[in-house]
Amino acid sequence: IYCSKYEYLPFNYKTSNELILLGNLIMYLSHALHIYVHLELGKSWSPVITVQKEHKLVISGIYSLCRHPMYASIAVGYISKILCCENWILVFVLVVVHFFGMIYQRMKKEDELMCKLFGKEYK
Repeated sequence: IYCSKYEYLPFNYKTSNELILLGNLIMYLSHALHIYVHLELGKSWSPVITVQKEHKLVISGIYSLCRHPMYASIAVGYISKILCCENWILVFVLVVVHFFGMIYQRMKKEDELMCKLFGKEYK
């Protein structure tokens, strides 16, 4: 994740080695969580928002604790990137543009589909 060699960009700052180490540890945790979520979903997971054949609502395991654990794992990954990246512009683009611009929009569409498909059980 080390992305500090952007001397040509404005708004650079220096991150300590300890923060970079912490950021990398958090990154590994977010990847482990992401893999675990994929295993929990099984055949219900798809890279595109769609209804799978024999689609089931998963409410056990981590899904009993969190409505969107896959997106939560992505958000945890952003924390690691924020700790390791030494440029405010890149952090802003990563968090604001990517997460709120793309991931949040996908979450909304997914929620609409799941509400339509499973109704009260999903809410």
